[in-house]
Amino acid sequence: MSADTQSNGSSIKKLLLTVTVLLIIMSLFIPAEWYKSNMVSELRMGELITGKSGFHSQILPFANELYNDFFVQTGINSALTNYYAPLPVSADPLEQTFNNISGIFYPFFINLAKMINYHNYMIVYRMALLSFWLPFFCIILVPSLIAGVCRWKRKQYDFSYVSPFLNRRSMKLIGLAVFLVALSILIPLPVPPVINAVMALFVIPTSIILMISNLPKQI
Repeated sequence: MSADTQSNGSSIKKLLLTVTVLLIIMSLFIPAEWYKSNMVSELRMGELITGKSGFHSQILPFANELYNDFFVQTGINSALTNYYAPLPVSADPLEQTFNNISGIFYPFFINLAKMINYHNYMIVYRMALLSFWLPFFCIILVPSLIAGVCRWKRKQYDFSYVSPFLNRRSMKLIGLAVFLVALSILIPLPVPPVINAVMALFVIPTSIILMISNLPKQI
């Protein structure tokens, strides 16, 4: 692989990370009510693609349990709810002036606290939704590994072409899929729930088949 190709790959990775960090920072300043309405829509989409039975009996209870363990029991939820309160009225005019100035920022901090609380719940919900697809991923993973090995073995004994290009690109595609799954869990923006299903049930297994089947014939 040439130095230019490696440089371009490194630049793309840096660009992805930079854009991700900027999106996370910028999205913390969006209105909490707008995020809440999109959060409800995302929950409804999750219910639609997983079915009401599995959604209400498995995904939501697991998400609520995770949120209780990670954020309620640890005090993070209450700290965010109560961390900013308006200052009391002061008889001192100078002190009251500073209180009025701080009150200007009160709606912003309240919105930020709500936004973070909503997003904390969405993180654990997306983890719970991903766990719903995990058994299906494991079921598909085993045949994908077997199919990749069988195709690779066949190429060892005939004149089929082994593509280093497909091998490298498949590995990069797997890495990109894992990155996008992690990003879809962490980013405080509405995420269609079908993305993780497509990544786990189609993109990664297909990439694994291509990666293994295009390994060098002699390792």
